[in-house]
Amino acid sequence: MLPNVIATPHIGGATYEAIVNISTITIDNIQRFIEEEELLFVVH
Repeated sequence: MLPNVIATPHIGGATYEAIVNISTITIDNIQRFIEEEELLFVVH
């Protein structure tokens, strides 16, 4: 344990902008899937 370190949970992705972007990408990928196009931001 380090006395000069304060650890907090990572909530950087919980901003309004991040949530909007994730939603937009998800909707776009659903449309791409239906149209049998390549999906974006896929992790293999």
